[in-house]
Amino acid sequence: MVIKRLLTPALFSLLFCILANPVDSIAQNDFFAEIGNKIQNERYKLLEEKTPPVLPDIFLPFDRNNNNKFVVTTPQRTPAQVKEQLQQARNTYLPFMKELAPKITSHRKRIPLKNFQWRQETAEDQKNF
Repeated sequence: MVIKRLLTPALFSLLFCILANPVDSIAQNDFFAEIGNKIQNERYKLLEEKTPPVLPDIFLPFDRNNNNKFVVTTPQRTPAQVKEQLQQARNTYLPFMKELAPKITSHRKRIPLKNFQWRQETAEDQKNF
């Protein structure tokens, strides 16, 4: 009776459910519970830690080759200079702009609209709309 006074009714009912239905009796017949209760570290001793390989230090050579030098372009001041620079850029990228894909044939039927009966709207048209 002392236990009943100390515990609230909710805790008492929870304790009663746990004691009345032992989990061990359910788990004895439950195949999946047995799998879950297995020791997970049975094969842990077979695992080995992979360490990264020791790589040699690689130093890139530094030479004062003028072919790799960054060229600073002067800003274009006149429209002729801008057109000349633009033409140079077009010539540079012209081989990459070729249309090499085959022409796609359209299977959609089209009716060209060439003749229209068009006129401006009048006040009479607005009344009779």
